[in-house]
Amino acid sequence: MPLIWSVAGALAALVATGLALYPLIHRVRAPGRRRLIAWLIALALLGLGGWLGRPLPPWGRLPLAWALTFAAFKALVLLHTPAAALAGLGWWRYCGFLAGWVGMDVEAWTAGRAPAAAARQRMSSGAALLVAAAGAAWLLLGLALPERWRLAQAWCVWVLGVIAVFFGSTRLLAGFWNWLGRPVRPVFDRPVYARSLADWWGRRWNLAVHDTLALTIWQPLRGRGVPPAWASAAVFLLSGLLHELLLSYPAGGGWGGPSAYFAIQAGGMVAERRAGLRRILRAAPWRRAAWTLGVALLPAPLLFHPPLLRALVRPWLG
Repeated sequence: MPLIWSVAGALAALVATGLALYPLIHRVRAPGRRRLIAWLIALALLGLGGWLGRPLPPWGRLPLAWALTFAAFKALVLLHTPAAALAGLGWWRYCGFLAGWVGMDVEAWTAGRAPAAAARQRMSSGAALLVAAAGAAWLLLGLALPERWRLAQAWCVWVLGVIAVFFGSTRLLAGFWNWLGRPVRPVFDRPVYARSLADWWGRRWNLAVHDTLALTIWQPLRGRGVPPAWASAAVFLLSGLLHELLLSYPAGGGWGGPSAYFAIQAGGMVAERRAGLRRILRAAPWRRAAWTLGVALLPAPLLFHPPLLRALVRPWLG
């Protein structure tokens, strides 16, 4: 019964948000009022996710928290975008952006149809990556390894799941919308090719979160004269708190790990701006790659921490 009521409450909140946002984004034109409404909706959705998820097991809390956070991001982006810029966002395009696309690049939905040169390649590569990673995860789940290897096994399964869902399915979905004429960008755009942390976080990794925080946190702070380093620190701080909700809360543990991970990323971004380190990294492409991938990936167990793996993956191991 708790599961039914939580799912029903979440669905009702999502539908109500979708129906309410459409007239709001077109009729409320004062920027300050739009931003206030956006934050009220976002905070209400995030709070509702925490409340509805209390009686649920980890696998129930995870999708519920992610779905309501996704809706909160949509509200923030739509209402932080000037009403004049959304004039071309009719009802059906609005529905496509809101419910059919995981990214936050609303400008791709306000313009006319665009050529889709990369559509087939993105669909085929996304489908191949999805099938390969999901298949490998399924095979690994069935292995009966000794107990001392179970946490490592769960980690590998989680990483393969991330590759399948975050990279494969989102790339496939981007190709599908490109084929229909929407020039959306892949939300995860080949991050292994990043040669700086700024490139990794700004142009390649989880652009849905980046676009939302850049529009709602970075740009307002920079507009008030806050130095770039402090504005970046604020973005990473908020991102850490957000991932506590998305990862530690469903797991019921591991608190502080995601915040520590994003504090390391903020420190890496500051270090990357230092002239001495820039000279060292520019001396060879492999140094830039090693620096970027090392800082982004080596602390990843803080983000995808053992309590998360034990709660969400460990019960499914063979």
